[in-house]
Amino acid sequence: MRTTYESLEYNKLLVNISSFFSSQAGSERASELFSFDNLEKAKSEFEKLKIFLKIENEFPDISRLYPVDRFINEDFFSVEKISLILRNISISKDVKEFLSNKKIFEEENRNIFPLEELENKIKKVIDDEGNVKEDASSELKRLISEKRKTEDKIKNSLINFVNLNREFLQEEVITERKGRKVVPVKKENVRNTRGIVVDISRTGETAFVEPEEVVYYDNLLTEIEIEISNEITRILKELTDEIKKFKFEIISSLKTLIFFDSLRAKSRFIKRFECIIPEFTDEEYIKLIGIRHPIMIFNKDVVPQDIEIGKDYKTLVVSGPNAGGKTVLLKTIGLSILCVLNGIPVPANEGTIIGRIERIFAVIEDEQSIDENLSTFSSHILRIKNILKDAKENDIVLIDEIGGGTDPVEGTALGYSILEELTKRGCITIATTHFPNLKYLVYNNKKMINGAMGYDKKPTYKLIIGIPGFSRALEIAEELNLPKEIIENAKKYIKTDEVEISSFINRLQEKMRLIEKEKEEIEKIKSYIEENKRLIEERVKNLKNEEEEMRKRAREEALNIIKGARSLVEMTIKEIKEKNADKESVKKYKRSFDEILSELNRNEEKKEIKIGDNSKVKISIDDEVLEKPAKIEIDVRGLLKDDAIDRVDKFIDEAFYKNLSRIRIIHGKGSGILRQAIREFLSRDKRVKGYFSEKPELGGDGVTIVDL
Repeated sequence: MRTTYESLEYNKLLVNISSFFSSQAGSERASELFSFDNLEKAKSEFEKLKIFLKIENEFPDISRLYPVDRFINEDFFSVEKISLILRNISISKDVKEFLSNKKIFEEENRNIFPLEELENKIKKVIDDEGNVKEDASSELKRLISEKRKTEDKIKNSLINFVNLNREFLQEEVITERKGRKVVPVKKENVRNTRGIVVDISRTGETAFVEPEEVVYYDNLLTEIEIEISNEITRILKELTDEIKKFKFEIISSLKTLIFFDSLRAKSRFIKRFECIIPEFTDEEYIKLIGIRHPIMIFNKDVVPQDIEIGKDYKTLVVSGPNAGGKTVLLKTIGLSILCVLNGIPVPANEGTIIGRIERIFAVIEDEQSIDENLSTFSSHILRIKNILKDAKENDIVLIDEIGGGTDPVEGTALGYSILEELTKRGCITIATTHFPNLKYLVYNNKKMINGAMGYDKKPTYKLIIGIPGFSRALEIAEELNLPKEIIENAKKYIKTDEVEISSFINRLQEKMRLIEKEKEEIEKIKSYIEENKRLIEERVKNLKNEEEEMRKRAREEALNIIKGARSLVEMTIKEIKEKNADKESVKKYKRSFDEILSELNRNEEKKEIKIGDNSKVKISIDDEVLEKPAKIEIDVRGLLKDDAIDRVDKFIDEAFYKNLSRIRIIHGKGSGILRQAIREFLSRDKRVKGYFSEKPELGGDGVTIVDL
């Protein structure tokens, strides 16, 4: 008898998902990685997947990871196998370094071993091309040297043979026959040469002769090559024994890297089919939104299904036409639950919620066993019997055509009794049926509910919860072109009340279909409103940001205008002083400016400043704007050179901030050291346009005027 996993074709799903692994080692382990069937472990796996999704694009390449556990128990590793182990060690190093830097997956990282010492030992023997290095041992190095010398001797002997026997040769070339180095000699001249005939041409006119001296060296070369092969075998055996000391670390690293490859496979599955990581709750129900058949999505578009069960009712009985999608629905639900229990993302929409689930049982399709001489019904009942031995609260039970394969009356009674028992135990049960009386019994049980597979002139494959379905056997027979007279005759044998019930169900389904359409329209309108609301809120936020930015620019512009005006007045006062204006004139100019600022502050608390061509913003002219006139000179006399330069540097910053174009630096005359140091500093300062000494009557060389 088939297991639940076999009934739901879970292995087919794993075969499909294995294609998303990046390495051969990973794809071969899909069935092991995704067959733990435990909700708590699955939750942990999903949390790890969430972390991996954030760093997937940065994660090191593990596509060349090889399943070295295939041969790790062998007594001798070939150079090719050792190269594969070396490759895995290199990948392990990269991944461990990455995880350590990111400080993530600490538990997994502890199970990855870089094995740098072993890596170095292997690299001393194996080169980057996967060949044994010539200097892998001193003996190998000596033998290879001997081999080359012998090959040179063979080459020289052949050349000498050609030079000494030109008149006897068919052609002055060195060739190879039967693995031996030979020279083509005219057959009639063979006895004039010293060598062994290795082969004769097809025409019989040419003998291929291996010179006597070459025969000796060729045999010597064969002996050397045998010794080289033996030495390489010894080296590899020694290296094999060394590698096997780290068998645990190698396998641990491999398994951990395969785990990361499984996370990558899940990520690719999510992106390919828009899968989700479900939400979890401790309540006893499941809510599946937009679930799609996890296997069928690989080949075609499928109808998404919505189902919530466990809160208001524990049992759902689905009916509807043949080929209407009932069995596919059960498999979709079953496979989706198996995905969750084994840590695989679900082809579904956000909002999918999984409550407390322990196990899942399924009796789907024809379970007839010829070997056990069981009928369909017998096999069906035996499967249910086994389920009833174990099923309890928080288990999910899926039964296709419950009570089918026997008399409808007895099948209905038996099927309903089974559903009652499973409901009483607290199982979440979903079953399909064609029995009308079973639908009626379900209707009268508050813990159960009917469901129908939609039909609108043809199957819609969409589950409608709340009403029973109708088998529509006659309609389907008519569509399949069964003779009309047979169909019309069949209608005579259907009881009137059954016809009325069927008609009522049809009308009810039509109303439900219209309600579903209206619901879809409402959802579209709701989505439209939500999107417009989002756009409006985003626009309001942008407008507020723009307004604030305009206020900021206006405030800055106002400050710059007023500070610029103040600087201009200060410079004007300075020029007046330079022209020896009397004090009354200076005071007059200053009073006029103070009166202007005072009037501006008193009468116009907010000024309208134009920004650009059309926009205007009102800002406050506060005390910060109307601060005292800026200083235009600094006195550094008596300071040390470095301190004086530091003060001048800061003063220039302040002058720049206040938009001054000219300042005075009083440094005194003295020995001229301070003046020279300050002017050298000014000559390097990019903020300074130029500088010169003050007029003699205003300080001369003791004061430097600086243009900014």
